[in-house]
Order: sequence, then structure tokens, then C-alpha cells
Amino acid sequence: MLVKKFLKELLFDTKKNLCYFCLQSLFWVTLFKMPKYPCHMNFPSTNKEGFTLIELIIVMIIIGILASIAIMHVLDFRERGYNATLQSDLRSAYTASKQFYMDHPNGVFTDADLENEKYGYVPSDDDIVLTIVDGNEASLKITASLLSKTPNVYQVDHVGGVSKQ
Repeated sequence: MLVKKFLKELLFDTKKNLCYFCLQSLFWVTLFKMPKYPCHMNFPSTNKEGFTLIELIIVMIIIGILASIAIMHVLDFRERGYNATLQSDLRSAYTASKQFYMDHPNGVFTDADLENEKYGYVPSDDDIVLTIVDGNEASLKITASLLSKTPNVYQVDHVGGVSKQ
């Protein structure tokens, strides 16, 4: 009797376009009096929408690579900024030495003269270490370092040229 009911439903209900899987399901649904679904594609979904673990790991790896590249560039920019600060302070110290030599033509430029604000030198950072190697006007040499932030040491000579040591 159930088979007759199933065949009758299948033959006379032409609105349903069912695949083989759905025909089998419909037979068992009819047999056990379960709720009907016209096609297996319309069953309530047990799959949850979202990303798989592999997709999330790949995205995290890509973000990590991009972050490491960005960090390297930021550190490079900081290093160049520190070097520019050293060079700028050396030029300011050179200008202060020239002002000192205008007041004292035969004098020797010393650390005490550099710290004197009368000649216009004000360090841009408290960590900058300026050392006057030779204070004579004809052979002036001043070095600058910022050891807490960069290992580079720059020097200025008696004509005002700044170079890396």
C-alpha cells in the first residue's frame, strides 16, 4: 500500500523535479511519515558558514609577512632620522665654532665653548655626544654619536664637511 501511495505521488505530481537521491528519500519519508522536502538541496543545512582553519592560517601568515616588511622599513626610517639628527647637530656645532673663532681668532675651541649658548649651539637630543677632537681653526675636527639609538659616528672637519666615520 505504501509503495502504491509513493508511485501515485510520484507519477501524478509533475510539479516536482526530483533526482534519484530525492526519489529514494521521498520513498523513505513516505514510509516513515517524516516531513517532506521536495529536493535534497532544500533540506535544512547543517553546514555553517565561515572560514576554514587553513584559510585563517594562510591569512595570518600573509599578515605576518607584511608586518615584518613594514617593521624593517620603520626601523630603517628611524635609523635615517637619527643619522640626520647627528649631521644637523654637527653642522650647528661647526657654526658655533666659526662664531667662536670670530671672537677669538687664535683661540682653541673646547667643550666648554660648545656648551656656551653665546655661540648658538643647542643640542637637539640629550643623548647626543659631541667630542671636539682638535679645536684649532686650521685643523678643527668634531665627532658626534648617538650610541643609545644608532652605532654610527659622524665627524665635521675644518671646512664644514660632514662625513661618516
